[in-house]
This record gives sequence, C-alpha cells and structure tokens, in this order.
Amino acid sequence: MEIKDRIINLVKDNNVLSFLEIKKQLNADEKELYTAIKELQNDYELWRTKNGKYMLFKDTNLAVGKLIVNAKGNGYLKTGDEVINIRSKALNGAIHGDVVLVEKYNKDDNEGQVREIINTNKKLLTGTVVYKNGRQYINVDQSNYRSIIIHVPKSARVNDNDKVLFKIGYEMGHNHYDADIQKVLGNANDPDIDMISIIERNEIPNTYSDEVLEEIKRIPTEVDSDLSNRVDLRDEMIITIDGDDAKDLDDAISIKMLDNGNFLLGVHIADVSHYVKEGSAIYNEAVKRGTSVYLVDRVIPMLPRELSNGICSLNEGVDRLTLSASMEIDPTGKVVNSDIYRSVINSSKRMTYKNVNKVLNDEDVPEDYKPFKKMLLQMYKLSLIIRNKRTKAGAIDFDRPEVKIIVDEKGEPIELKARERGIAENIIEDFMIEANKCVSTHAYNMYIPFIYRVHGYPEVDSLESAEKLVESLGYKLSESLVQDEIHPIYIQRALKELKDAKEYPIISDKFLRSMKKAEYSENPNGHFGLAILAQYHEFYSHFTSPIRRLPDMLIHRIIKDVIIDGKYDKEYFDDLDRKLPSLASQSSITERRAQSCEWEVEDLKICKYMKRYIGKSFEAMIMGFSNTGINLLIDGMIKVNIPSKNFKRYEISDERLDCSANNTNYHVGDIMEIKISDVSVDNRRIYATPVKQYDKVDNDEKVKQRKRIKEKGGKFCGNNK
Repeated sequence: MEIKDRIINLVKDNNVLSFLEIKKQLNADEKELYTAIKELQNDYELWRTKNGKYMLFKDTNLAVGKLIVNAKGNGYLKTGDEVINIRSKALNGAIHGDVVLVEKYNKDDNEGQVREIINTNKKLLTGTVVYKNGRQYINVDQSNYRSIIIHVPKSARVNDNDKVLFKIGYEMGHNHYDADIQKVLGNANDPDIDMISIIERNEIPNTYSDEVLEEIKRIPTEVDSDLSNRVDLRDEMIITIDGDDAKDLDDAISIKMLDNGNFLLGVHIADVSHYVKEGSAIYNEAVKRGTSVYLVDRVIPMLPRELSNGICSLNEGVDRLTLSASMEIDPTGKVVNSDIYRSVINSSKRMTYKNVNKVLNDEDVPEDYKPFKKMLLQMYKLSLIIRNKRTKAGAIDFDRPEVKIIVDEKGEPIELKARERGIAENIIEDFMIEANKCVSTHAYNMYIPFIYRVHGYPEVDSLESAEKLVESLGYKLSESLVQDEIHPIYIQRALKELKDAKEYPIISDKFLRSMKKAEYSENPNGHFGLAILAQYHEFYSHFTSPIRRLPDMLIHRIIKDVIIDGKYDKEYFDDLDRKLPSLASQSSITERRAQSCEWEVEDLKICKYMKRYIGKSFEAMIMGFSNTGINLLIDGMIKVNIPSKNFKRYEISDERLDCSANNTNYHVGDIMEIKISDVSVDNRRIYATPVKQYDKVDNDEKVKQRKRIKEKGGKFCGNNK
C-alpha cells in the first residue's frame, strides 16, 4: 500500500492526528511523510487544522470547486450531491468560474462564504460595448457575469455597439473590473455575430496560417503514390455509409462470408497520416485544433478541406489510400483472427443512412442500391451478433432522445425533431467499435506506447444518488447498482427495467450524469460504458476517424511504424513515451472545447426557434428543482424553466417543491401544462409559467396519449394548444 493510502486510512480511523503521531504509527521516513502529506493537502484530501493537526478534508465544513454565479450575483458550489449557496456579499471578490475554497457557516448547513480564491477565471468572454455616464462599459453576453461592472480601458479603440472578445482584468474596486480586450468581432447587429461570438469565446481556431496554406498547395488531388507496399482492394465491393450532407468520409466497410461460416469484416480508414507528416505546419495545426467541430449549420474542420473533403475523403469511384483492419468473426461474435495493413480502395458506392435503412426495412429500395442488398443484409446480420455480444457483456445504452435542428440556407432554425437512429447507424457504430477494439488489442499485446480512449468507473456516491431518484419516483430496482463490484451490466439492466417508465428521460439523464467523462490517455484503463474492461484484458482506442480526430491520426502513424513496419526499438518507444501524455491531454481538452461550442450553438438555435411559441401552451415533464425554479423537459429534448418568482413561500428538496402559499406540491416526473412566457436568446433560456398540473390519473393518460401520437409518426411542432 502506498504511503498516501496508509496516511488516509490512519487519519480516517483516528479522526485527527498530528504529524508526529502519524510518523510514529506509520514508522515512516520523515521527508517522505512530509512530501506525501503536502501532496494530500494540495489535492484537498487532508486538511491542517488551526492547532496543526490533520483530518480528512471531507470531514471539515469546507469544500472546493468551481463557483457558479447567477445574474443577480448570488453563487453556489456543487460537490457531489451537496449544493452550498453563497450570497453575493459572501463571494469576497470571487467571480463566476473561479475555483474557490468555501467555508460552510455550520457543518450541516447549505450556506457559506468564499474563504479563498484558488484559481482565478481567465476565460474568454464576449459582450457589447455601451456608453453610459460618460464612460464605456461592456454588457457581457454570459448572464453569470452580469452582476459585475466591466469597464472598457480608455486606451481601447472600440466603438459603441461593438461586439468584443475579452478577459476580465484587474479588480478596480468592489464589483468593478477592467476589461482586457482581445479582439473586436464586429457590430452587435451584424448577421451571424452570435455564432462568431460562440466560436471565438470557445477558442475554436477558424483560420489557417500562411505556412499551412502553402503546404496545402502541395497536397495532391488524386492518388499518385507508390502502391507496391499496399494491399490492392480496388476491385472489392467496399462502401461508405454516412449522413446525407457528410463530405469528410473517413470510414468504409466490406464483408464476405467464408466457407467455415465465419464473417470476414473489413473496416477501411482513410490513411490521413500519409499526407500529414509529423512536424509539418498542417500537423501542428491539427494538434492545436484536436478535432473537427460540427455545429448546426457549419463544420470547422481539423484538417484543411483539401484533405478532409478531398484526397483523404473516401469518395465514390476514386482511388484512396487506406489503413484496413480485417477481422474474421465467428457466429458468436468472437474475433478469431485479425490483421491490420496498408491498402488502397476505390469505393463502390457512397450510401446514406436513410437509403440503407430503406433497404433493410424492405421499403422502396433505390434502384442503385439493389446490387448491394445481399451485402447489406449480411452486414445487418453481423451487426446484430456484435451488438448482442456487447449487450451481454454489459455495454450501456442510455437511449436518450436527442434533438435534431433543421435550419434554412441562412442558418435560421425552421424545425426541431427527434434525431432518428436506424439500423444503418447501428451497423456503422458496431463495426467501428469492433475495429477500435481490434487495433487496441494489437497495440496492448505488443506493449506499444499508445493513446487509448478510456472511461472510468463511476463513483459509488453518484450511483447511490441515481438509485435514490429511482426510489423517489416510486420504482424498485431488482438489484442494486452498487454490489461487491461496480459493473456496467447493473446499470444496463436497471435502464432496461425502467425503459417503459414515463420518467425514463429523467432517469436516463441522471444515470448518464453519474458517469465519468470519457477521455484520452496513454494508460490502457478500459472503457466502462462500452463494457470493455481492462480487468478482462480488453481495451479501446479511437482509430476510425483520423480526418476529424487527432488521436486516430496519431495512432495510425504508430500502427504503420510498429505493427506493420516492425519499428520495434527502444529509442522510438522512449520518444513516444515522452510525447503521448501531452498529446492525449491536448486531445481531451480540445474535445471538451468542441463539445462546449456545439452545445452552446444548439441552445442558441433552440432558443431562436422557440421564440415563435411565446404565449403557446405545452405539456412538459418536471426534471428537477433549483433556487432558480422548476426545470422541465418538452418532448424529452427541450429544457424549460419556471422561475422561482412564480411561487410564494416554497421549500425545495432534490425530488420535490412544496408551495405553502397554495398547498401545491410538485414532484420530479410530474407532467405539467405550461405556457412559454419568454425566451432569452442571450441567456440561452426558455421561460414558462404553470398553467395546470395534472393529477396522477390524468397525468398517466396524457403520457399514453403522447406515446400514441409519437407511434403514429408525430413530430415536434410545438404541440401547442
């Protein structure tokens, strides 16, 4: 057991101990002990009391985390299931986004004050320059910063109504801050300024340097390489299946039935690293970007379009360089043989999910798809086998409804509907996961330094909180989510049991939020959500999307160097060991940055769309409560808020809100009739007022009615009354 674990266990058993008491009981080296205790303090696992003794940080009345501040200037800190409220006068100079140490007034109280600012928020913000009382100020777009006053420096060359990108500078006095203006983005009334602002403040690179532009000129437009070291698959029946609008096609698939009854699955991935050389300007730009960003009405690619949509894209009827994973899979779904090799393909058909689904659902089969029907049916059969095997292993499918936003040629939202997921989408997902596992297994078995896609085990507290929500809704799970070991199959079974519950969207969302975030790592720690567990010597990586993801492109180079070309030497591995941790970290950071941008754009478009429904009524399900009011979902997709000002004298718990003024009780999962009262595009919030709360019988009947409407193909069109 490591020295840190021994210290924690000792203090846990004794509550409070001095340094000398710890040293004596552990019989540890003083210097090693001091270093370990210091690190535990820095990680906020130990706390040094005023009299110089040590206790577990979780046993104090202190908490550490990121401060959230609302437009009125009041804040809160969330740690696990606990929320600590902080009034504006108790922020002590901290602003939204700061990492702070908070002291609760009493250990069991839910209110406290900021004791220390650990890390000051230096996030990029956007806002509009306004002239007031003889000075220029910035009206910040983000509502969390509206309680503070941002001054424009006199030296700044900006005009009234300019939209600016800035950071909060030094504190000029209580609640007054100087602005460090980075860039003028345009006029606040310019078309597309909202999108530009979101892209800029999320630090998404959107232009290329002169060096990159020069290198692009040297990129070939057709395959002109020596093909002697590649397996020639140009005469094979190989297809791509993507969305209607996709232009960066980086994966193709093929299938054959072998004489022994096994399937031979081929997954052929664009050989991007052939064109993007390590150390080149394009490579350095790809590292900087980390991923392509897919927004509602545009794509900001990781690679220049000459690569992403051109020579690397596996377009129909043209030669393309690929890296192929060939897997022989038996009827039980077991991979009995596999190989990875350089290849060259010529895609036989560029297919779409929509048309493949028509073929497999025996609908009107497009004429040009008919020659491929037998192959598509074989793919479907193998996909079911792979999916069934993965389900038996415990892979989790949260099956949460996702909104698809339809926009016009100007980028304005014209329709919201549930994103459909058909057989074709499942086929591609299943085959890509299988290829990713195959590649990871090869790398791990050869002890190659690699970048893995990892998803850690959830915390026990988070799973217990999810169980508590289920029980509060009146359901009883047949088995606990937390047993002798935590395993994804318990979560999978629970979700399956609750699938028909009317509150399933809320339950699924809670279960999802109990999970840790997936990330990239040089350590092969497995993937909990996919039930690919390191303890069973199973591993996962991202191999199948090198056009749009940095880790895929990086491991392509490693695969070619080591697995294919046999570059198996210590110097090369040492170099990888030095580089991969920072590259994995960069990939995780840029992924989170892209997700933040994508989610914010979706919220923007949804709010713009919902403005047309102000004054209209909807049925919505209560998903939770907060000091700001009741949070609800329309059609399981669109979030709505009833502000707390609509309720008089109320008390909140996690699962209910009691209004003593009118003897009304609201519970998570209740269906309410609401009226959209306002939409704030700037705040990305949709506000409502309650019209009616259905009683239990009425509530259940409404859910059944809505289910019948959906089964008949009803789309979201406001569902207004």
